Amino acid sequence: LAALGSIPEADRGGDLAPVPYLMADCLIRQFPAETDDALTAGQLIDQADQAAKLLEKYLAAAPKTPQTPDALFKLGYCFQRTGMVLADPAERTKTLGQARQAYERVLQESNASPAYASAVMERARCMALTGDPSGAINELGRFQSDPLRNAAAAPLALMRLASLLRTQNRAADAVNLMGQCRSQYEGALRGENGRAHV
Repeated sequence: LAALGSIPEADRGGDLAPVPYLMADCLIRQFPAETDDALTAGQLIDQADQAAKLLEKYLAAAPKTPQTPDALFKLGYCFQRTGMVLADPAERTKTLGQARQAYERVLQESNASPAYASAVMERARCMALTGDPSGAINELGRFQSDPLRNAAAAPLALMRLASLLRTQNRAADAVNLMGQCRSQYEGALRGENGRAHV
């Protein structure tokens, strides 16, 4: 991050155009895993804001590159993580709405990208966080059929779906879903020695 930051902004064109994208990626990888207190929450908000601004610069300068879907996904992630720690309900809703918009851009512009399935899953999470569990359930339900059922994110998406079903007093549906998920994905998730891959 320090090395990339030493490149003057005026020089961040051509082969150096991805510098803001890479700097944002470095910041995102340093986000606090937990935000249990005001200090770490403040640190997360600051880092996410810096990363989002870098990603917005990159997307404005290079809107159609192989990194565009990932940059949009990371932008959504920055807004999502920020929204999840904001105390003010209006600001929380607004910021999660920005995250959802970024994920929707991935869905609209990059349906062949590896980021597509993750964008569907995280968009659903934003829906649930802003009080639309039914919409989130519908979105996550897409992982039960092709093409999303074959995505790497499918097992996690279905686990989230089961959790949402439980919150909607649909425990039996959640149990059935987890049984289907286990039968479909457990073998693929196990290593040769029988232990699950991490």
